[in-house]
Amino acid sequence: MHALNALREMITKGLESGLRNDAPDAAIAMRQKWRLCEIGLEDYSFVLLSRYLNALEAMGGAHWLAETVESEKISSWNNPLDALVVGIRQLGLSGWQPEECDAIANELAVWKNKGLSEKEGGEDGKMIWGLRIKATLDRARRLTEEYSEALLQIFPEKVQLLGKAFGIPENSIRTYAEAEIRAGVVFQVSKLCTLLLKAVRSTINSQGWDVLVPGAAGGTLVQVETIAPGSISSSVDGPLILMVKRADGDEEVTAAGKNIAGVVLLQELPHLSHLGVRARQERVVFVTCEADDMIDDIQKLVGKFVRLEASSTGVQIFPSLPESHNTGREDLLGNGASPAGASGPYDPSLPPTRKPGLIKDTSSGGVLMLAEAETQTSGAKAAACGRLASLAAASDKVLQKKSKGNEGSGPPIPNRLGTFDSKSPINLGLGPPIGDPDLSIEVAGVLRGIGSPDPSFSFDFLCRTKMKQNGKLRVGMIKEKI
Repeated sequence: MHALNALREMITKGLESGLRNDAPDAAIAMRQKWRLCEIGLEDYSFVLLSRYLNALEAMGGAHWLAETVESEKISSWNNPLDALVVGIRQLGLSGWQPEECDAIANELAVWKNKGLSEKEGGEDGKMIWGLRIKATLDRARRLTEEYSEALLQIFPEKVQLLGKAFGIPENSIRTYAEAEIRAGVVFQVSKLCTLLLKAVRSTINSQGWDVLVPGAAGGTLVQVETIAPGSISSSVDGPLILMVKRADGDEEVTAAGKNIAGVVLLQELPHLSHLGVRARQERVVFVTCEADDMIDDIQKLVGKFVRLEASSTGVQIFPSLPESHNTGREDLLGNGASPAGASGPYDPSLPPTRKPGLIKDTSSGGVLMLAEAETQTSGAKAAACGRLASLAAASDKVLQKKSKGNEGSGPPIPNRLGTFDSKSPINLGLGPPIGDPDLSIEVAGVLRGIGSPDPSFSFDFLCRTKMKQNGKLRVGMIKEKI
């Protein structure tokens, strides 16, 4: 895995430079070949991480790791932590929050090298070690959840439109985004985080709760065997909190009913499983619990109206009255704001410096500058032109700064589409060209980060996401021809 990581890092570094407007077709084709090679390495890292997780589970998984800490043989944690570091760095190489990925990987390396001491500042060494590892693992898990939310923000609406237009089965449309998440390295990273966190919680004697979807919900607590149609009596009315005995991760959250406000699952579940992703999409509060004493306490509340509150600081479930709290699901943010942010979903028709809701009243007439055009005041076409004008202006400013810095230094000034490294083998056009080059796939370096569709999505991340879809489409077309 380390060799794969190093190779992919080398290729990614070579792909950092952009292409000139007058780049030959052979160079463009060769560049695409390198990019597809890099994506292939990412796919292979998914396979290697999956194999390692299976081997780790066969050795005893979280229970075995917890026992090694008790016997102070934490060298057994070295390989799992190394595997997690590789997975985190793979996410960074994919363009997803690379600085955060580097920080998490460095933290894990430090805790691994620091090892375990009997005492540290008057505290038990095992406890301090466990708390440090847990904090970094929680940080890694948040990274995977943000990745998942990003894809869920990019795909579903567009997939719905295209799927219906092409007559794709409804189930395939509905599960497309989840399938993309579960087919990526992020899924294996999430599974590894879940396993390690379970071992750490056992080490530090933490509560047996794991929060998949935070929030607060009120409803009648109902115990069911599985989440399946018909598992809840039709006579039960009002919002429900399900206490589910088991799940395989492929269920639909609302399969048992549309009035489910929260779920307490009595087993562990990967955060990016189908069930976990669907719960996040449908905004159903979802927690898991494996502590027997807590399960016994929860079972005493079956049939009563309860309040479920889940956050990063802990989980509480207690008897309540329907009138004392709002029923259904709420976000524990204190101000009623959506977790995705107050700005709402991204509108591509808005200029990059504008925010939805900040609209001038032009009902009295007058003329707007093109950069100020908005869909609500000028129409979608004018707004799109305004956005392009803003991007061009921002790009020109960057180019002017670079050209001033390069005066008299010798190398050619880059054009608008980016820089060109003539020494890079990726741009030399070596080898046979790949047919059907897509000139829209690789867009240049100086535009990276300027007026990007959403500040939370890096340009490289969106670009690679598009190219992966193009690659899958081409493979599918080839198979159909065969």
